[in-house]
Amino acid sequence: MIINYEQERNPNAPNFRVVESSYKDTKGEDRKCYLLGKTECRAIAATESKSVCYMIMVYLDQLEQIFEKAKEAKATEFDRKLSKQGVTWREACRTVGIEHPDLALK
Repeated sequence: MIINYEQERNPNAPNFRVVESSYKDTKGEDRKCYLLGKTECRAIAATESKSVCYMIMVYLDQLEQIFEKAKEAKATEFDRKLSKQGVTWREACRTVGIEHPDLALK
C-alpha cells in the first residue's frame, strides 16, 4: 500500500500519487500516470464492467506470480552465495538476530 506525505497529514487524502510519467491517449493527448497499490487497483476494477474487472484481476494475479518468482530467485541466489562461504541461510539470519529466517523475505 502506498502512503504518501499528504495522506500522513490528512487520512482522508487519496491513497495514490502521480508519477513522473505520462502516455498519449487515442486522441493524442498527454495523460498523467498514477501509482496505485493492489487495493486501489481492485477498487477501480470493481467500478468497471465484469469483463474489464476480470482482465484486471487476472493481470494482478500474473504480476503477483512474477513477483513471487523473483523473490524466490533472490533468496535462492543469496543462499547459493552463503553456501559457497560455508554458511547456511539460517545461520546467517541467526547471526544478525533474525529469529524466523523463513519470514525474513516476506
